[in-house]
Amino acid sequence: MAKKHIANLHAKNYVDAVFAQSLLDDGFVCPDDKSLCWYRVTNGEIINSIFFVSSWSNLPLMLDIGYGIHPLFSMPLYLHSVQYNGFEGREICTEKPLLEPDLSVPMGYQKYSPDASVYAPNRGTRGLYTYQGIVKPLMDRATSVSSCYALHKESYASSYAAGPHKDTDDMFIGISQTFIDEAIFVDDVEIYPYCKREVTRWISNIKPLTEKYPQNKEYINILQQLEQQHNALFNDGREEYLSILEQRKAKTVRTLRKRFGIDIKTD
Repeated sequence: MAKKHIANLHAKNYVDAVFAQSLLDDGFVCPDDKSLCWYRVTNGEIINSIFFVSSWSNLPLMLDIGYGIHPLFSMPLYLHSVQYNGFEGREICTEKPLLEPDLSVPMGYQKYSPDASVYAPNRGTRGLYTYQGIVKPLMDRATSVSSCYALHKESYASSYAAGPHKDTDDMFIGISQTFIDEAIFVDDVEIYPYCKREVTRWISNIKPLTEKYPQNKEYINILQQLEQQHNALFNDGREEYLSILEQRKAKTVRTLRKRFGIDIKTD
């Protein structure tokens, strides 16, 4: 516990020195005094999240910036510690290393300071560019559910184009439940076949786990959402599912207000 606390403190000191003012200027709110998680809401529809994470707690920390861009009908991630080894899907948390522009110029990493023992780029803004030059421009593109979905669809398509796959049936493999929610919301019928394939596959994988571990609420909740998506995609249940998404959005808004102190105008 002490080791984790020390890692959190060094991460906080680095974030406060390098990132905090820029995030505050851009409308982000940190719900606690750890400086590891930051949030803002755009147009009452899209939540942007910034996380500072590391896969280990040894000092100096190798720190990454995690970021989320997604509609309010998906709950954002919240972290109690800088240590993070989870997988939430790229919409909820995509991780980027600390960078500075012009990678053709040699760039090393060195400890930021004695009380902020984080390996940061040894030139430029010491890592702030990762937010200002890479993450924020993506967030600024996603101002509605439709533009957020377009950003994610482009990301998945780019991953396919850059990979070894040649068969178009392999497109959009590994899309998340959040992305499928977005596709249903904007009614992108072009991508429904891929959504149907993934939902069917996931149900076949998760259902045995719910039977083996009937007390596991996470498995139960995932299966419930998959079955709701299945109904929307296969049984003309889209309108019913839109109501479910609206209920999830209201739940997220309540959570952000109560736990994070973020007041959201959704009208």
